[in-house]
Amino acid sequence: MKTPLLDQKFSDLTDILKGAAASLAGFVGRTGARILFLFFAGNFYGADNLGRLAAVIAVTEILVTLGIFGFKRSLLEMLQNAKDDENEQYRLVKTALLVSFIVGTTLAVALGFLWDFIGLIYGNFYYALFAMIIPFMALMEVMLTTTRFKRIVRYEIFARSLVEPWTIALSSVLFFFLGWVTFGLLLAYVLSMFAAFLFALWAFSKEFDWSKVVTAKLKFNLVGRVFVFSGPTAIVDVIGIAFRRVDVLALGLISTDAVVGVYYGVQQIATVLQKARHVFDPILQPVVSQTLDQRGNEGAGQQLRQVCRWIFSLLAMLLALLSFYSEPVLGLVGEGFAIGALALVIVLAAEALEGTFASAELPFVFRRPYMNLAISATAFAAHLTGLRFLIPEFGIVGAALSFLIAVVLLNSMRLVAIKKKFNITLLSPGYLKPAAAGALAYLALYYGNQLINLKTGIFVPLGIALGFGVYGLIFWGLKPSAQDREFIAYLKARKKPKLAVDKDFDQV
Repeated sequence: MKTPLLDQKFSDLTDILKGAAASLAGFVGRTGARILFLFFAGNFYGADNLGRLAAVIAVTEILVTLGIFGFKRSLLEMLQNAKDDENEQYRLVKTALLVSFIVGTTLAVALGFLWDFIGLIYGNFYYALFAMIIPFMALMEVMLTTTRFKRIVRYEIFARSLVEPWTIALSSVLFFFLGWVTFGLLLAYVLSMFAAFLFALWAFSKEFDWSKVVTAKLKFNLVGRVFVFSGPTAIVDVIGIAFRRVDVLALGLISTDAVVGVYYGVQQIATVLQKARHVFDPILQPVVSQTLDQRGNEGAGQQLRQVCRWIFSLLAMLLALLSFYSEPVLGLVGEGFAIGALALVIVLAAEALEGTFASAELPFVFRRPYMNLAISATAFAAHLTGLRFLIPEFGIVGAALSFLIAVVLLNSMRLVAIKKKFNITLLSPGYLKPAAAGALAYLALYYGNQLINLKTGIFVPLGIALGFGVYGLIFWGLKPSAQDREFIAYLKARKKPKLAVDKDFDQV
C-alpha cells in the first residue's frame, strides 16, 4: 500500500526525471552548436585564436562566478525558507540582483588590470567588451535561478541550449566571412552572452512582477544575512570554476596559444559529459532543497542515491564511446588537435567521476556551506600543486592528470563527509551494472576495430551503433536494483496521460 510519504518520494523523483528529460533535449541542441563552433573555430580561425579566446573566457568566467555570489544555489534555499511570505521573497530577489550587479560592476572595472597577467593587450576595445558583460552575465544567472525556484526549467534550457551556444556558433561563422578573423571569436562570445542576458530578462519578467521587485524594501539585516549565508557558497563556486579554468591559464604561462587552443578543444569535448550531468541540475537543486526542509536527510539521501546512479548510467556510456573515438573527434576540430587524445581520455574519466558525485555537495550548500568551502579549497590546492609539477613535465597531459587527481580527492572527501555529517551513503553495488556495461562496450569497439577500422569513413556509424548496442544489451540484461524496480512499478501504476502532462511540468 502506498503511503503519502512514499508517494511524495516517487513524485519528487518523477519531477527530477521529467526535468532531466526536458533538459536532455536542450543538451542535444547545445551539443550540436558546440560541434559546429569547435569545427569552425579550429579549422578556420586556428588553434592560436581559439587559445586566446580560452584565456579570456577563463578569466571572465571566474570573475562572473564571483559576481553571482553563490546565488545560483544559495538563493534557492533562502527562497524556500521564505515560501510563505511573498514580500520576503521579493526582498530576497531584489537583494540578490543588487548584490550581483554591484559586485559584477566592481569586478568589471578591476578586470582592466588583469589583461597583462594573461598576456593580452589592455585597452583594446574588444577586450573591454568582456569587462562590460560581467555584471550582465551575473544578473542573467540570478534571474534564471529565480525561475528555477518555481520548478520551471524551460527558460534555462532555452538560454543555455539554444540562445547562448547557437549565437556564438553562427556569429563566429558570420564574423569569419566578414573578415574579422583576429577578433571574430571574441566578438561572437560577447554577442552570445548579451543575447542570453536579454532572454533571461524576458523570462524573469514573465514569472515575476518587476514593480514588486522595484518597490520591495531592503533591510540591512537581510542584506547581512544574505552575505553571511551565501558568502561561503560564492567562494566555493569561484573555486569550482577556477578548478576548470586554472589549467588553461597555467598552460598559457609556459606554452603557446596553439597548445592552449588544443587543450581548450579537449575541455570542450569533455564538457559533453559535464553538460550531460547538468541536465539534472535545474530541477534537482530546488527539489533537494525542499526535501531537506520537508523530509530531512533521509529523504534527500534517497533522492541523491537514485539520481547519482542515473547520472553514472548515462556518463558510463558516453565515456566508453568518446574514449574510443578521442583521436578522430579531436581531428575533426582542426589540424594538430589529435595530439590531445590521451589528455581527452583522462579529462573524460575525471568528468565522469565528478559528474556522478557532484550532487553530493547539495546538502552542504544548504546546511553546511563552510564545510563545502573547506572541501573545495583543499581539492583546488591539490590541483594547483599538480599543475605546478606536472605541466612542465608532461604538458597538456600533465594538466589533465592534475585535474583527474584533484577530482578523485574532491569526491572522496565529499563521500566521506556526507556520510559523517548527514548519514547519507551514496556508494552502492548499483554502480557495477553501468560500469560493466561501459567497459564491455569499449572492449567490443576495441576488438571490433581489429577486424574493421571503425574510426574512419562509413564504419564510424557502425562503431557507434555497436557501442550503444553492447551497452544497452548489458545494461538492460542485468537485473534492475530494488529501488529501480520499486520506482518503475510506481510509474506504471500512474495514469499515462497524467505522467505525460504532470501539472508541475506543464511549464517545462
